[in-house]
Amino acid sequence: MSGRKAKALRREGLDKKRTTTVRLKLPAERWTKGLAAAGLMTGVLAPTPSLAFIQTITDVNGHSTNVINGNTQTITSDNSRFIGTTASANINGGEYVKWYQPSAGSIALLKVAGDSPSIWNGSFWSNGQFFLQNPSGVLFGSASRVDVASLTATTLNISNQDFLSGNYRFSQMAGYANAAVVNQGVITAGPGGYVALLGAAVRNEGVIIANAGSIALAAGKAATLDMRGDGLIEFVVTDAVSGSVAGPNGESLASYVSNTGTLQADGGMVTLTANAATDIIKSVVNNEGVIRAQSMVERNGVVVLSGGNEGIVSVAGTIDASGAGAGQTGGTVQVTGDKIGLFDGRINVAGDAGGGTVRFGGDFHGTNPDVQNASRVYVSAGSTINADALSNGDGGKVAVWSNDGTKFYGNISARGGAHGGDGGFVEVSGERYLDFRGRVDAGAPKGKPGTLLLDPDNITIDNSADANSTDTTGVFTATDNTMNATVTWASIDTELNTNNTNVEVKTTNSGNITVGAAGSITGGNTLFLNAQGVVNINFDITTTNATNLKFTGTSINLGANLTSAGGTITFNNPVALTASSTLSAGSGGINFTSTVNGGFALTANSTGATTFGNVVGGTTALTSLTTNAGGTTTLTGSVTTSGAQTY
Repeated sequence: MSGRKAKALRREGLDKKRTTTVRLKLPAERWTKGLAAAGLMTGVLAPTPSLAFIQTITDVNGHSTNVINGNTQTITSDNSRFIGTTASANINGGEYVKWYQPSAGSIALLKVAGDSPSIWNGSFWSNGQFFLQNPSGVLFGSASRVDVASLTATTLNISNQDFLSGNYRFSQMAGYANAAVVNQGVITAGPGGYVALLGAAVRNEGVIIANAGSIALAAGKAATLDMRGDGLIEFVVTDAVSGSVAGPNGESLASYVSNTGTLQADGGMVTLTANAATDIIKSVVNNEGVIRAQSMVERNGVVVLSGGNEGIVSVAGTIDASGAGAGQTGGTVQVTGDKIGLFDGRINVAGDAGGGTVRFGGDFHGTNPDVQNASRVYVSAGSTINADALSNGDGGKVAVWSNDGTKFYGNISARGGAHGGDGGFVEVSGERYLDFRGRVDAGAPKGKPGTLLLDPDNITIDNSADANSTDTTGVFTATDNTMNATVTWASIDTELNTNNTNVEVKTTNSGNITVGAAGSITGGNTLFLNAQGVVNINFDITTTNATNLKFTGTSINLGANLTSAGGTITFNNPVALTASSTLSAGSGGINFTSTVNGGFALTANSTGATTFGNVVGGTTALTSLTTNAGGTTTLTGSVTTSGAQTY
């Protein structure tokens, strides 16, 4: 034993405890192959012959027995918080290890103190919760089967005192290189149990199941395991990983936390968490597989991917927190980090009785202090987010948010139920920059349409996409130097018409909305231009359906014509005429709730009701004011014009 290991054992008090030894050797060539396949740590030592099974257990807290009969090893520990140490813990193909504990609530902690990773290619069973700690790495091979009440596999150390006190604080041991925990097999926790994998890097290529419980994959140098109750757990990473971590083939892993297999916790919670202090890896969290936390009768599923303050969180697979059973609603999916990407991925929180919630890059309006905001978000054209109500109920809620820039080319659906219910609410925004060229459907076949909200700092509505919003410099790079957002009339018309969705274009931080080209709308519903700054209507807006047009801003600069075929035209703030304008609403109403000023002619043509809720021409007289005699005109304040007034 090296001096470093001896000192570590003395610190933990492991060198003075009772030892149970089973002498059975594994041929050197089998160990060599296993180590080469694992490649779990940098600076790994030259392979040496290893013992099969869990060979030597030193009892630290409690007592254990260890019996091998052929290919089966039976271990029994008698303490509800058993601690033991061993120099080697490997399970070869065809071998079966059974670990009996006093109850399903008991926890056995096995610390591996040798220089070699633990490689499990056989089967392991325990009726209780099992902690496997090996600072040199852990590999569950493709033939492995693990069946436990709950499992924690980690390369980080937990002190004996913390474990016995129920304080699950882990940290990387001094003198050890970054090591990974990799699963290629099948790990199953009992109902309401959990599976927690923690290391400098964690990768799942196999299947992990913890229905009504939790699955947590976390990468860091230090972390705390939070037992939330009801089988739900979560890692809080308290110290970031730095440097590279080698994978099963000796290659540097591209992600600190990666799932290319299947994670299933129906009625439970799945979390993928990493915190990086380096930018040498491609992404801190990457999902190319399936993450499933479907709703159950008792509760909805929750999926959380968290990448910390550095690096990229990449979703290219499937995240399923749906609730398709009768009366079920969709669950919750939250993806946060510095840069967030949905690369032809699929997120599903649809529910029979109502859609769920998706927070991708932040919460709604970016104002929730408990949800980290991304700096950049990218959603590819092949990506889908589904928050539909399937039968009866309202569509769900979807937020796609970034503080700097969002490029959205994908598809979001938050429809009301086929037999009843209203459409949902969808927000797509980059606070400083937004390139929206995707589709959102918040319609409702049997209820009221939902709403799409676009709310960057400043936005221009035009007839062509911003020429500076291409992806040539990278999907997370907003190349428009002015950082102004652009949305096309075609995109707005698609939402209003084809997708039967209300559209609200809103700015933040005193931002302006500018109509930069003439718009033609064939859909109905409501278009709401809602600026914290000024609304500039520089070009005509024409609708061929009963579209409601609403305008809110510190000032509404009206210099063009507005036409709606039976919808209502409403100005919620002072109007300043910048050119002569004609408003035509058919049988719909025309409403001015505040003042109207400007040295130009104004014509309000409606066979319905036209209402002026404040003074007209009080600051700057209009040249003329004309309303339709076939409708009704209500004047609340005085009207001043330099020319004719016709009602």
